[in-house]
Amino acid sequence: MMKALLIKMKQFLKTKTESMRPKSVSAQSVDSTKTAFTHSVDWETDVYAQTVLSRHRYQAAFIAAGSLCGLLVVALIMLLPLKTLQPLIIHHYPDGEVSVNATDLAPKKVSQKQSQADIIRFITAFDSYFFETIKHDSHIVAAMASNDVYSQYEATIKPRGKASLVKRLGKDKVRQVRIESVFIEDSEEKSTAHRQHVNTATVDYVVLESHRGQQHQTRTPKRAVIQWKYRGIPDDNRIAMLNWDGFLVTHFRVSDRYLTK
Repeated sequence: MMKALLIKMKQFLKTKTESMRPKSVSAQSVDSTKTAFTHSVDWETDVYAQTVLSRHRYQAAFIAAGSLCGLLVVALIMLLPLKTLQPLIIHHYPDGEVSVNATDLAPKKVSQKQSQADIIRFITAFDSYFFETIKHDSHIVAAMASNDVYSQYEATIKPRGKASLVKRLGKDKVRQVRIESVFIEDSEEKSTAHRQHVNTATVDYVVLESHRGQQHQTRTPKRAVIQWKYRGIPDDNRIAMLNWDGFLVTHFRVSDRYLTK
């Protein structure tokens, strides 16, 4: 009986000792930890590779876009000297029909009729007076006259000037111009190596002054001596719209014309 008791005590102590020993990590747990670590390392490598690849793609796109912009700038620089204006002539007829014709900018010989038309337009704007159109007429004169000639005109539209039409005619009177004749006396086309000719013309016209709404008119015959030249199409678009051919009056002198019966 004592022997059996000793055997049981031995088994109990063995069991107790084994229970007090630290538990060992199983082989399966170690393999699982190793696999998770390997996957995390692979994930980091993939993310880094994708980041580097994306950065290289953006760099390549930026270099390509910069190269295209550079080529565009070079192309524009090469094309700028080839830029040309294409003027159009618009015909607006009384019946409402409109036609558009293209023309070119090549210098052409100015006809006598064109010069006469420019002279008439200038004198009409210079010597006529409507209170409502002073600003528009002054723009026409400024576009077609030299500085000295425009100073003559400016004296007539200043409200306090001695020769001011604004002061004398006010808002109740109007002043119209009726051209009678335009005689071309000289042309710069006649210039030679020994003698320089200047475009010169003598213009006879009548100034008609009247009160608004009244038929009675005061007639003042006048004679103007005008000299001009053509300076080409103005660079300023606003001036070009008023004076496309670059007609420039360099000298303008007006005097009363006495009619003999």
